[in-house]
Amino acid sequence: MIEPMEKNDLHNKLVTTGHELFSLFWGKKRKDTMVKSSNSNIKYSALEYLLVLRYASELFTGRVERMLKDETVPFTRDFDVGKLLASVDLEDQSIKGNIEEFMEARAKLLVLINPLKEEEEWDQYKIKHEQFGELTLRQLLTVLVNYEQEWLNNIKKIFKEHDL
Repeated sequence: MIEPMEKNDLHNKLVTTGHELFSLFWGKKRKDTMVKSSNSNIKYSALEYLLVLRYASELFTGRVERMLKDETVPFTRDFDVGKLLASVDLEDQSIKGNIEEFMEARAKLLVLINPLKEEEEWDQYKIKHEQFGELTLRQLLTVLVNYEQEWLNNIKKIFKEHDL
């Protein structure tokens, strides 16, 4: 079971992630974002983690949109990071463009959830997930925030390891 975060904590983390991305990548040269960590638990480069953050933001926004419309979805899957990155030409990826697309998706997500004022509303909407089972909106967003925090931490570790 996913231990859900409190509504205000979730909202604050969702709002600040984009600012943290801007801060992390500010002034970085493209070649700096392509380096990888010597830590085998950090599988991707900072640029690849940025792509994953953008994709996850878009994906989860779509899921929330379906949930709030009460669309019946048989189940949703965890996304395959390796498959995503294998389908992308890193040379074509812009740091600025990916951050902007992340922010667009995040703004859309915030517009969707901002009208939900009551605590109960965060637990009213549900979606079925193949790995986690039935998730409330609060639990789904907790999954997203936890993923994002892990990926941001990995970017920070990469930059720290390489003194960037």
